Amino acid sequence: MTPSVPALTALASNAAILLALLALSDLLPRRPHRPGRLLTIAVGLVLGGLAVALMASAYAPVPGIIIDSRGVLLSTAGLFFGAIPTVTAMLVASAYRIYAGGAGVWYGVAAILAAGVVGLAWRRVRHDSLARIRGIELFGLGTLVHVGTVAVLLLLQPVAALGGVLVAVLVVMPLATVVVGRLLVRQLRRNEVVRALRESDSRYRALFADNTIAMLLVRPYDGHIVGANAAAARFYGWPTEQLVAMRIEDLAAEPRPEKRTGMAAAGMRDGDPYVGRHRLADGSLREVEITSAPITVGGAQLLYAIVRDVTERVATERELREAQAQSDRLRMDAERSRDELMRAVAQRFEAEEALRGLNAKLEQRVAERTRDLAVARDEAEASNRVKNMFLATMSHELRTPLNSIIGFSDLLLHGLAGPLPGEQRTQIEIINRSGRTLLAVISDLLDVSKIEAGKLVLELQRVSLTQLVEQQWQSAAIQAQARQLDLRPPEGPAGVMVSADPQRLRQVLGNLLSNAIKYTDHGSITGGWRVDGTRATVWIRDTGIGIPGEHRALLFRPFHRVEGARSRTREGTGLGLAICDRLVREMGGEIGYESTPGVGSMFWFSLPLAPAEPVGTPRVTAGTAA
Repeated sequence: MTPSVPALTALASNAAILLALLALSDLLPRRPHRPGRLLTIAVGLVLGGLAVALMASAYAPVPGIIIDSRGVLLSTAGLFFGAIPTVTAMLVASAYRIYAGGAGVWYGVAAILAAGVVGLAWRRVRHDSLARIRGIELFGLGTLVHVGTVAVLLLLQPVAALGGVLVAVLVVMPLATVVVGRLLVRQLRRNEVVRALRESDSRYRALFADNTIAMLLVRPYDGHIVGANAAAARFYGWPTEQLVAMRIEDLAAEPRPEKRTGMAAAGMRDGDPYVGRHRLADGSLREVEITSAPITVGGAQLLYAIVRDVTERVATERELREAQAQSDRLRMDAERSRDELMRAVAQRFEAEEALRGLNAKLEQRVAERTRDLAVARDEAEASNRVKNMFLATMSHELRTPLNSIIGFSDLLLHGLAGPLPGEQRTQIEIINRSGRTLLAVISDLLDVSKIEAGKLVLELQRVSLTQLVEQQWQSAAIQAQARQLDLRPPEGPAGVMVSADPQRLRQVLGNLLSNAIKYTDHGSITGGWRVDGTRATVWIRDTGIGIPGEHRALLFRPFHRVEGARSRTREGTGLGLAICDRLVREMGGEIGYESTPGVGSMFWFSLPLAPAEPVGTPRVTAGTAA
């Protein structure tokens, strides 16, 4: 078999024509812009022309059968150029093959169609970018396309007649597919780099030129401003053309060359923002925060500086520092008040101890020295007067400054003196909470004193036990939620009325609920009320630490606490249960408890049911109300 042209010449011509594909790859823009239909058809016509050129310079091993690289062309066209160009090229190549004629014309047309369809199908099933296609995948594509070509040749000619043609088709053509495909992949990657550079330029314009934040470009070695965006021109008041003729120290309120050096050093190491004062075109001064970092623009090493106006922030920080100083003064005042209160409490304890000692001595001397009774009585009455005067004076002297501290801290917390940052608000809250705690301690101490002196007045009246218990439960919900405890709703019959002082009944319920929450670290708190004959009983059960046996006999004594002084982890004075005990008994009721250490406690108290008519008559626990 004598070829129509020498095999080497045909191979060189085919290779040159295939390289023309690289020029075509630039005609179709890649995503996100899609080419117009006319352009894709035109590309398809050019591809068809290349396929015709390949067939015209083909190698003919036997008459009517031509061997060329149109399969390489059409399969890579289907893979890289898409449907419209490939189908157009297939139609042009098929038309020419029919025109050329020969024994294998229809097999040649089938090979053309198969190569294009395989390339398009390969493109469709791929999920990765074509720019990342591998050589082994391209070799597989070329092998699949040319296996069909070999099958056609074997139908037309015996194996012996074809000889080395089969090797050329099964080896050389897939390798040619790999070479052409890799060149197209390289072209794709170059296009992606160009597109990335264009996008980078657009991002630069969006981040610098079109940014709403004032930005400058500065030469680090002399501080000369080489670029300024529109936001910088608006902020400083100079046009951009004038700004780029200035140096960075020209903007400073106190120009010093060392400022430029410091800024350059900070920018070269991605320095932290620093605050300075800049002068605007109108002569006004503004506090600015400048953040700088190195950037390479057009091969030149520059600094970009982001300029933010922080004048208001600096003023606010100054006000905050002043508020911090005021808060420190308030805290010191509170500490002094606490010390004074503790000294006053100690003095009161000493006075009470002295009074009790005096009374004991008087009782011992009554039997022995009757003649001294009048003198001792006068001394005791004088001591009581001193005690009453002391309590009245201390009530006023201690409550007045505490109320001032609590009132002014409330004003600060409600923002009436201006907004507070988080740390100052926390400190003011500590002051407020400590003041209220001290005020509650004073109130408890005064209540105990009034009870012991017989000066506590009770207003007994008809009280809705149902409503009062539910209200106290709602008030304790926030405290229980803060300790992550399950405060379950109280249970009891509706419409239960008792004879009691409503304020003191609330005090008893509040103390018992507060103790249940305070001494319960996890679990739940339940409670309710019931009617037992002529009395109503209220009960509160917790899952707290319980009460050890050694504390039970002293539980209702003033200043006794379940936790010792050294192991104290919970706030309290040890007066709550003593006050509850005296108040319940003075209202005609009883109080008690049941407790298991480590399991929990249940406190209860009972009060007489209210008669049909309102009580309305004030009751004094002892003596006459002053």
